[in-house]
Amino acid sequence: MAIGDKIKRYFDKGVTASKTAFDKGMEASKTAFNKASSAVQDFSDKSVVRIEKHQFETKKEEQLLALGKKVFEKFAGDTASAVRADDADIAPIVAEVKHCDEEIAKREEALAQKPKQD
Repeated sequence: MAIGDKIKRYFDKGVTASKTAFDKGMEASKTAFNKASSAVQDFSDKSVVRIEKHQFETKKEEQLLALGKKVFEKFAGDTASAVRADDADIAPIVAEVKHCDEEIAKREEALAQKPKQD
């Protein structure tokens, strides 16, 4: 075998090894990028859900304050009257508080779910 053939064979072997190493590196980079991308997306999604949950909690607090005000007005008036959940000025507030509770529960459930694993 000629020296030129040996050199060419070693060169080809080196090129093949380099290509294999490069391909493995690229595959590892793609995998790492996909995992990082998934983690960032999950964090972003959960951040939005946390913000929505906080908004419903704030709205619920506002509605409870409004309910308390209405009840106080009924009790403190000259002719104190009984308060019922189906009163025209009470029922919408109670319904909104219940709606907020449902929405908060949905967001808590979404936050409790584990992130997707690839």
